[in-house]
Amino acid sequence: MTRTQQVLAHLTSGRTLTQGEAVLLGYGTRLSSTIEKLRKRGHNIVTTMKTDINGYPYGEYKLVVRDRWGKRKAA
Repeated sequence: MTRTQQVLAHLTSGRTLTQGEAVLLGYGTRLSSTIEKLRKRGHNIVTTMKTDINGYPYGEYKLVVRDRWGKRKAA
């Protein structure tokens, strides 16, 4: 399974993902690049900016899935 497939499987399970988590899970160090590939393939992934305990910003990625009526639902 490629890193892109691993990241997509993680997000499809309904979980969020940050760069730090991606490194710990073995998905590599270029998460933003992988997210960009998935977005170009049509996946609706949103980024929520958060701040760690030291005040440094980081992005948290989540896959947004829509039902057949266009309403958001859990991934």
